[in-house]
Amino acid sequence: MHARFGSLLTLLAFAPHRLPAQASLCADTIITGDRIGVIRIGMAIPDVREHCRILRDTTEMNEGEPGRVVYVLVAHDTLRLDALRDSVRFIKARGPRFVTPDSLHAGMPLARFLIGRHPRVLVGEGKVYLLDPGHCGISFGLSHEAYAQASHLDTAALAHLRRSTTIDEILVTGTAPGLSNERCN
Repeated sequence: MHARFGSLLTLLAFAPHRLPAQASLCADTIITGDRIGVIRIGMAIPDVREHCRILRDTTEMNEGEPGRVVYVLVAHDTLRLDALRDSVRFIKARGPRFVTPDSLHAGMPLARFLIGRHPRVLVGEGKVYLLDPGHCGISFGLSHEAYAQASHLDTAALAHLRRSTTIDEILVTGTAPGLSNERCN
């Protein structure tokens, strides 16, 4: 047991010195219309790697076809980055640590999200998304039970979904010209 502990200490002594700096840069969990913390739409994947720890860089189905997906460790949680031409195209947050400045996060009940809001409903990729004009560049994905009602969903019908319906994903799509999803008009 002492040999294992000694080996661990030796590994830590030779660990790259930028790891603590990397961790502090990747501790920000604030979501805006074009970023989550230091990771922003359009950022080159090598720059993401420079700032944060990449857990996995792989190919998965994106919008019906294979695409590059990068999983990044941010504040002890994982973000999914959809990449296009070696740059961040979309950022998906599914953990409650990631929050908008007004405290919206994955895991919150839909009923709470709807207070004072009249979002637009979009359906795509087997999921229902809400677009709120006060959160340009951000889409709020609903838990799976909402999709069963997708063909009948409009803003008024949202209030009648099951109480168990939650925001289970926040998708950052960006607000910059050329990257914008035109959902904020």
